[in-house]
Amino acid sequence: MAFLTSEDFNTRVYQEKIDAISNGDDTLLPTAISGAISEVEKLLVKFDLDDLFGKTGDDRDPILLIWLKDIAIWHFIGLSNPGIDYEDSLSRYQQAIKSLTAIKGSTDVPLGWKLRAVTDTDYPAGTIEISSQCKRDTYR
Repeated sequence: MAFLTSEDFNTRVYQEKIDAISNGDDTLLPTAISGAISEVEKLLVKFDLDDLFGKTGDDRDPILLIWLKDIAIWHFIGLSNPGIDYEDSLSRYQQAIKSLTAIKGSTDVPLGWKLRAVTDTDYPAGTIEISSQCKRDTYR
């Protein structure tokens, strides 16, 4: 069983709306789900993605599940959006991305999320930041 399935969307979109958008093509929602998971994985590269997305049922992180649904819905309604509030979906998508980006840039780890094991030669992109202080003009 996958982390997010088509059946999980009953808390976000009515089934008749999903049917109207997909027009009988059962591959569209799973494609949107796959795209959403891929987008989130790029933001959460410092975490153990196998552990995070390998959970099913009640073991899944509830807020991550909500964010994934919002992102997947945004990708799904690109085809058409009969009876779905476009602005609300956009707002939810933007909030999910904003929250995930904040987690990416933070040193805090959400409860239950494991960090990715990193070896000396295997650093995930975006986990090392090099900076210096501003140049001081103290000599005259």
